[in-house]
Amino acid sequence: MASLSEAPLRRVFLGNSIDQLSAQIVEQAQQVLREAGVELSTRAAPIILMLMKHGPMTAADVAKALNQAHQLVTHHVDALVSLKIVARVSDPHDARRKLLKITPKGYTQLVKLKEILDLIEVAYEDMFDKLGCDLAAKVLEASGELSRSPLAERIATVQLARTDSS
Repeated sequence: MASLSEAPLRRVFLGNSIDQLSAQIVEQAQQVLREAGVELSTRAAPIILMLMKHGPMTAADVAKALNQAHQLVTHHVDALVSLKIVARVSDPHDARRKLLKITPKGYTQLVKLKEILDLIEVAYEDMFDKLGCDLAAKVLEASGELSRSPLAERIATVQLARTDSS
């Protein structure tokens, strides 16, 4: 029996390969962050970067801006609050709303995070040069293609072409 890495199965199980790559990237990046003294997870990093860029926001606003599920963002925010990297504060315009705000410890972590992210960027550029493509751009391109023409439509087109050629 062929392994999943052999053609044609490697294409059929593209999602599995991407999941494995994603897990590998997250695991290795998390190790790099830990070694650099960054306490937050790779999955929580976009949240603190969003707060740095836009200032205090609600978890719902962060989730919407990052195009992530509110529940997932809240889970990561809870971890950031536990680490005292982010604090929940009352919105001065509506006390019922809680805003997320970077703490002084969070700003210290942010400096370390930005330094290591710059190094990660250069490391990925080197890897992309070796691959002969910007993998990050290709992933976004593939996602866009599947949004424009979902897999079911693509299969229907193949089936129609096969029927027409019979």
